[in-house]
Amino acid sequence: MQTSIQKSNVITDRLLQSWIRCKRKAWLDLYGDQEKRVWSPHRTLQLEHQHNSFTELIPHKFGKGIQACKRGDNGVVGLRLKARSPTGNFLEGHPPLLQRTHGESRWGNFTYRPVLARQGRKATREHRLTLGLYSLLLEPLQNKTISSGLLVSKTKDGLELQSISLDKNLNTQLIDSLIKLTADLKSLKPPELTSDRRKCAVCSWKDLCDSKAIQEGHLSEVSGIGSKRKQILYSLGIYKLDELAKANPIELREN
Repeated sequence: MQTSIQKSNVITDRLLQSWIRCKRKAWLDLYGDQEKRVWSPHRTLQLEHQHNSFTELIPHKFGKGIQACKRGDNGVVGLRLKARSPTGNFLEGHPPLLQRTHGESRWGNFTYRPVLARQGRKATREHRLTLGLYSLLLEPLQNKTISSGLLVSKTKDGLELQSISLDKNLNTQLIDSLIKLTADLKSLKPPELTSDRRKCAVCSWKDLCDSKAIQEGHLSEVSGIGSKRKQILYSLGIYKLDELAKANPIELREN
């Protein structure tokens, strides 16, 4: 338990993103056997889309690290941000891109805001909370409040830009998420398998969780059984695949 607490005392942007997608994934990212992770081409596609979107936004060469911020470069990469969280944890983030904007900071008559590449058509909870985390880490460094982050997405029709407000409500959601994430990471065992296994298709822990699902006779192995249908089956006393196989089909149809 002591080892778990020590490891979970540092919350990174990657852990937060994993937890938002799946609580079990975040736990495995921190404590799982890394040799059992599998490569997913989805990550490569994400990075390619991110690169294309960022270079479309800022065609000039990006500066690197804190020195680039001091110079006032238009785009900054390679910056590691650290701070103590309001929850008592240590936070660490590596924003993929910072964009120079108007304003006043300790570096001059400009400030920086975090930028993320967006896949899909809409901003997600993961996008918003990740931008919130980066702003929380960046604000004390540049001595300036950040009012918005930016989502970018290069499409066949051009570059789409979406400003995300970083208000008090989002900060409250972020702190609440960090508290819950910390509690989950202090557990001695991983959270249960998610009931919606469709989103597991691009996860690096898919094979490990598939094996567990088969071993336990998890209901999610049946196509079409999501969280809602699972709760209905639970109410009927059906928790495993072998119990489902023995169930009365007429009773199931009525429910």
